[in-house]
Amino acid sequence: MPSNVGLTPETAAAVPSDQYATYERGGQVVFVSWISYVAYVWGIKAAALSFFARLCAGLPREMSAVRYVALFTGMSYLASILTQVLGCLPVHHSWQVFPFPGEQCTTRILNFYIIGVLDPL
Repeated sequence: MPSNVGLTPETAAAVPSDQYATYERGGQVVFVSWISYVAYVWGIKAAALSFFARLCAGLPREMSAVRYVALFTGMSYLASILTQVLGCLPVHHSWQVFPFPGEQCTTRILNFYIIGVLDPL
């Protein structure tokens, strides 16, 4: 399924108008895939933190560390989701083909930086 990811102004102009809907559907799938990826990875982090919280029950100093890590993890999840959703406004430009919405809406380099930094933490 083609999408608007990687299109340039020239290649977007070359897309036939009868294929706009297919490209837009592909762009929507990519948009949802990014959100799903973030939710999946941070869900695994939450499960690990839950395990550590149960493991550290009754150990106040260790439990405090788990709480701080959980707070940071929650804030990094929020930052990742907000980067995805608010990185291209209005949101429907994230899957728009024509007129070309710009590199920030098609390539989404900021997602790679934010998730690349916050994912391993």
